[in-house]
Amino acid sequence: MSEIRPAGLDIPVIHTDDVYALYTGAEDHQKIGLEIEQMLYYPDALETLKAQESEALALKGTADGVPVNHEPSATSLETITDAFTPGDLPALIAQTEARFDYFRNLTAEAGLAISPFGHLPHIFPTDHEVVSKERFQTFFNPPRSDMQEVFKFFANSMNIQVSVSYRDPTHLLRIIRMAVALEPLFFLITDSNSGFFENKPIDYSLNLHLNQGKGINGGVPDFYYTVRTGEELIRAHIDFTLNHRHMFAHFDFGGKLRKLPAGEWVAFSDLERLNLGPQTMLNYRQAQSESWRRAINISPIVDESGSVIGHRAEFAPFQTGLMHQRATAPLLTGLIAFNDGFYDATEILLRECGIDLAALDKDRNILEANFQAACYHGNAFHDVRFGAKTIRDFAVP
Repeated sequence: MSEIRPAGLDIPVIHTDDVYALYTGAEDHQKIGLEIEQMLYYPDALETLKAQESEALALKGTADGVPVNHEPSATSLETITDAFTPGDLPALIAQTEARFDYFRNLTAEAGLAISPFGHLPHIFPTDHEVVSKERFQTFFNPPRSDMQEVFKFFANSMNIQVSVSYRDPTHLLRIIRMAVALEPLFFLITDSNSGFFENKPIDYSLNLHLNQGKGINGGVPDFYYTVRTGEELIRAHIDFTLNHRHMFAHFDFGGKLRKLPAGEWVAFSDLERLNLGPQTMLNYRQAQSESWRRAINISPIVDESGSVIGHRAEFAPFQTGLMHQRATAPLLTGLIAFNDGFYDATEILLRECGIDLAALDKDRNILEANFQAACYHGNAFHDVRFGAKTIRDFAVP
């Protein structure tokens, strides 16, 4: 969850066509990069970090040339890679490992350890201090009463996000369809939960379980299932961002980020009518950022000034950990996004499971059942149902 800066975002946004050109793709400039979230703790006392300690680590890392970003909880930070061309996956993974090694050393020097689980099994939401950044303070200090489950997700579900710049709208549609269909597989093959949460044993996927707490701001939107063309997808995404009542925080006319009272939700298109704030790119980007998709988001590409110059597909179902996850996430994403042979072969395997990528709306019940089976697996893990097969049978044909 990144900061949104007012600079370069004063362009009025009223209609779909005001922003459509920002979604048409990057035919000649395709890239792939990732963000790796990690949960930190003091190993002797098993305690979390304070905001000031977290901020000092982020400043030190960035000063040393390794971008380190804050997450809402002060005990979690993320490292970021550069954007690489699709053919440079080995270089991306090599940089990922180099920056992770730096981060591990940086935190060890501060007496900290990185959780292998992506969460801390004994920690409760009240044990997490919120980072003292405007966005996180506005969202979560304290969270609105109807956003407490959302904070619990962000404080306990560390992920790896992989971003790819798509060629054109049709390419974006292909990527999103595959991401939605493979969502349970992604979660389970990178699952790193400890089997405990808030000091109690669990037999379900913690990340998936907490994901459902996002409520009105999360899940899989209807149009992901129903659109038939890339242009339909983009227009439906823009319409959702403009008109769906899911905003709970907005920039006012003075550029101050404010949250609405508990239970109140607004659409971007209602901001000026309600005298809440400007209908500019600043709040459009804010509205877009409050849609937290389970598997994949459409997110902005910004330049150094903070101006939006394009969009990317952001895969978000990969859990973090200390094993293979940092390599598995970009490898699978790169194959899906940029290797047509892999994509087509996977599409055939999905069809054998009863999932037709060209008609996801007809398979919605199967897809949701797959998600629920992966979430509440009862320690079956990869032996849970995946359409007409199990995840294990699908992954190892």
